[in-house]
Amino acid sequence: MFRDFLHYLWPSLIQLIGSILVVLPVTTYYLNPDEIGLVSALTAIAMPIGPLSSSGDAWVLSGNWHQTSITERKTLLFNVVVGNVALKLFWVVVFWVSASTILPMILRDFQPVHLMYFGFVLLAFLLNTLWSTVSYVIVLERKATANAMNEFAQWFAGAVTIVVCLAVLEVGVVSLFVSPIVAGLVSLASCLWYLSPRVRFILSKMWIKEMVQKGSPVLPFSLTEVIANSLDRILLQRWFDLSLLGMYAHSQTYRNIFVMGTKAYSRTMTPPLLELFAGYPEARWEHLSNRQSLWYVLVAASGIILALFSPEIVHLLGHGKFDAAAPLVPVWFFLVLTHSFILPYTQFILYIKQNRLLSLWSIAVSLLSIALVCMLTKSFGMWGAAWAGIIGSLGLGLVRFYLARRFGYLYGFEKRFLLAGCVIAFVYCMTLSISLSFVAKIVLGVFSLFMLGMVARRVWAFQAIGSPA
Repeated sequence: MFRDFLHYLWPSLIQLIGSILVVLPVTTYYLNPDEIGLVSALTAIAMPIGPLSSSGDAWVLSGNWHQTSITERKTLLFNVVVGNVALKLFWVVVFWVSASTILPMILRDFQPVHLMYFGFVLLAFLLNTLWSTVSYVIVLERKATANAMNEFAQWFAGAVTIVVCLAVLEVGVVSLFVSPIVAGLVSLASCLWYLSPRVRFILSKMWIKEMVQKGSPVLPFSLTEVIANSLDRILLQRWFDLSLLGMYAHSQTYRNIFVMGTKAYSRTMTPPLLELFAGYPEARWEHLSNRQSLWYVLVAASGIILALFSPEIVHLLGHGKFDAAAPLVPVWFFLVLTHSFILPYTQFILYIKQNRLLSLWSIAVSLLSIALVCMLTKSFGMWGAAWAGIIGSLGLGLVRFYLARRFGYLYGFEKRFLLAGCVIAFVYCMTLSISLSFVAKIVLGVFSLFMLGMVARRVWAFQAIGSPA
């Protein structure tokens, strides 16, 4: 499992290093906050295409993969892919046809050239249709190396495109629209190559019915969740301006980097969790528990460093143009905690096929999150928008925790989540209330990492002798 985690993690680490050392500095050097804000706004407008065009592939695959023969899996996978492609193509066309009406209503400073930019966004969405399904199949098959190669190839193509377009071709903000298209072309080619031996070209009424019954409940939840997660950007540019949205979007760039690491963790843990729930004899709770403890130690250490040094990091990478975004960066890191907290409960609920109940509760939380985003954004600007996202994510985790416990979930990670969250929150609040010198930050950081290292060493020792953490 640890080797799988490294395979899932190394492309994220390379992306992290490449983004910090190359992509972020180049982007912030050539572009201003209002240009980055424009890209963020147009992307947010197109975000509902994702849930509208989803057949609930992850929900359907989670509930049927381990109960289905290898031959029938190929038929299931083909039907899921066909459903996703047909729905994505339909909604992309709908959004493009209605763009000339939608954009002037939503964008505060609409210009005709924004229609062309929006077309680029839609094309990138279409080219990435297959990746969500393929990446989930890769996780279920434990093909960590394949996932690493595919993710790295997509990121590398997009990163090189940004650097070349900005530094060599000097096309400005267009580079941020072209980059996802190039990455999407690489994604499409790799997905077709991976899928070719894994599908049977047979349309099945049984699997279509399964997608409608088990997958369709995901649509309203995903739609409300996406609206809750993208409404903040639309409201910021409507109620304030594109420059403020650019600051906010820059802080979200770091959030996207954090999510890369969380994906590595979730993709590593999902197969053994499902096997544990299915009663596989080789699935041992003790091993999962120990790795969970080590993960939260790593998260706590990363959160402390970020809380201490985010102003210096953002100032360096943003050439002093995005300093206002620095206090939001540690806020976004709390998503690593909430996403980690949610994972086992979500997989358990999907395994027992309580999809509809999960969707109904999640829709309620997302609707409350939308209301919270509106209220906090109006009152506190980008600070309110960021905290609304964190509170909504935590609320979703608590709801899924309640549902899982209600249906017999017996395993617990809650103490580790709370301890890591409290440690990060304490250091972050201290940096906001006390002006620490750079030397004091280094001393505090070294001391905190030393203490967490002792905890990790103890957990590793327990794991080595096969005892639970």
